[in-house]
Amino acid sequence: MTEYAYMSKSGTIHIVDKRSDAEEASVNGKIVETNLPHRGGYEIDAAGENLIAEDGVVHIDDAHSAPVSLDRFPELKALYDKVK
Repeated sequence: MTEYAYMSKSGTIHIVDKRSDAEEASVNGKIVETNLPHRGGYEIDAAGENLIAEDGVVHIDDAHSAPVSLDRFPELKALYDKVK
């Protein structure tokens, strides 16, 4: 199934099922097709935790958790670079 990634006004990457939703919410009009697993608008890792990518870092499962380098998640980093 094809999903759609976009960058929000807050600088966070989101993944949604409908292209129209991505087009409506994208801050810069860049929409990228992806097949990364997601839940609640964020990619999920193998452990089922949300990967919240914003401003070049990732917060794992909570937007307030300590940030880790986006480089740890190459597929998400590539997608982030395409939509920013």
